[in-house]
Amino acid sequence: MHVHAMHMHMAMHMPCLCQVRALIKTYSLASDLGQVRQMRELVSAVWPLFDLDGTGRVSQQEFLRPGDGLADAIIASRAS
Repeated sequence: MHVHAMHMHMAMHMPCLCQVRALIKTYSLASDLGQVRQMRELVSAVWPLFDLDGTGRVSQQEFLRPGDGLADAIIASRAS
């Protein structure tokens, strides 16, 4: 999955729930409730690490930060 494809499903600033929903659609997980739960848990667990400005939202910059943004973390977790 390309970062750009995931980003196409997300606005510049979105609450955690909306990003989880977008990731579920991006990875076509809706039919697998176990994977839906895992994605929710993953995003909830790492959210504070990527919400660098403490707004409760992950900005486009925080999401796409090369090498250590939320997108790369999700891609890495899905690859393992």
